[in-house]
Amino acid sequence: MATQFGKGSSPIKGNISDNQLHLILNIPKQTLSDWKNSNSYRRKLYWLLKSMTKQEVEEYKTKSKKFINL
Repeated sequence: MATQFGKGSSPIKGNISDNQLHLILNIPKQTLSDWKNSNSYRRKLYWLLKSMTKQEVEEYKTKSKKFINL
């Protein structure tokens, strides 16, 4: 039985990677890094996004388009 240890920086199963967040939401990678290392609400926002799956982020983006086009 193979273990998940020793795989480097691969995301935990079910979580989205920084690169996927960058591609889906068009948030610059440097901004994500800044949020990750901040000591404010930005850090909480970063971890909220990271706790989602790729599918959840894509669904949220689709739903949010309704509010942008009001």
